[in-house]
Amino acid sequence: MTSTIRVTSVGPAPTGTTTNLMNGLAKALLSYDQRNATTDSSFNISSVADETTGITNITLTTNTSSATDRIVLCSCWNTDDDGSTEAGGDVRGFVTTCQHHSNNTTSRYDIETAYGSYNGVGAGDHVDTDGQRSAIYGDLA
Repeated sequence: MTSTIRVTSVGPAPTGTTTNLMNGLAKALLSYDQRNATTDSSFNISSVADETTGITNITLTTNTSSATDRIVLCSCWNTDDDGSTEAGGDVRGFVTTCQHHSNNTTSRYDIETAYGSYNGVGAGDHVDTDGQRSAIYGDLA
């Protein structure tokens, strides 16, 4: 039996950017090796710069609509020697990764990695890790 498809009207082409319209999709992704200053993989990232130990500056290819109304998720691999030992051990606390507070704009965000506390006996410090990962969720400009 033969099938027939009938079309009575065709609507206008969709407008806007597909990733802007779809909720839940990451707008930027980065997997970065701070120790070797190499990008393992990325999406919507135009450049990555090492500001100082433990602080990385990331510039987006396509801006977000807001510097504050977006979610930046971060994680890291707790090693600074390709997996042989931990960068932050039990005594000082494991490595923490977060969005760094300064210079965040619609075209840039900074990631900070550190271990332990900032003061006291056995205080921690900033550290470069072998695997820093980040993702942005929100609207593109």
